Formats: sequence, C-alpha cells, structure tokens
Amino acid sequence: MRNAIIILTLLLLPLSLTAQSVKELEKQRNKTLKQLETTTKMLNETKKDETSTANKVEILDKSIRERQKLIHDINTELNALDQEMEFLSTRCDSLEQILAAVKADYANLTVKAHETQHNNNALRFLLSSNDFSQLLRRARYLQEF
Repeated sequence: MRNAIIILTLLLLPLSLTAQSVKELEKQRNKTLKQLETTTKMLNETKKDETSTANKVEILDKSIRERQKLIHDINTELNALDQEMEFLSTRCDSLEQILAAVKADYANLTVKAHETQHNNNALRFLLSSNDFSQLLRRARYLQEF
C-alpha cells in the first residue's frame, strides 16, 4: 500500500505541478495583460505628449520667427535713426557755420553802431547849444578831446 501511495503521489504530482503551473501562468498572463494595458496607456499618453510637444515646437518656431522679425524691425529702425543722426549732424555743422558768420556780422555791426553813436553824440552835443558862442566853445572842447 505504501507503494501504491507513492505511485499515486508520483502520478498526481505532475498534475498538481501542472495545475500550479497553470495558475501561475494564468497569474502571469493577467500580470502581462495589465502591463500591456499600462504600456498602451503610456503609449497613448506619449502620443498625446508627442502632439503636445509638436504643438509646443510649432509655437516655439512661431515665437522665434516673431523675434527674428522684431530684431529685423529694430535693425531697420536703428538704420533709419543712424541716417537721421547723420543728417542732423550735418545740419548742426552748417548751422554752427551760419551762427559763426552771424556772430561776426553782429560784432561788426556793434562796432559800427558804437562809432556812429559816438559821431552822432558829438553832433548832438554841438547842436544842443543855446547860442552860437556856446557852439564854438563846445567845438573847441571836442577838438581838444
């Protein structure tokens, strides 16, 4: 009987091992299915991320193009301002030359006005005399000084 139990145990052992293996394989299959679902979800999220990333890249490209346009506009404005500065510098130089000429003319006119005023003062001094004798005395005075 002992032999029968051993033989029976030996015959049933592969069945129990197979049943255990089937349960383990079923558990592993379920685990693999769960991993596959997780991987599929991750793949879908990655696709969404790819779309999101593609959108981000497109937005960044647009931003770069706008910044390049801004840089171009600023450079154009700088060139226009440089030209205006050159024009104003040239105009400033010509106005300084005109100012120097006007100052020289003013200095000459001031000297002439002073001379004319001095001559007119002498004439006024003589003509403001009360009588002829005072006129002669004043004329002698002006000759001496």
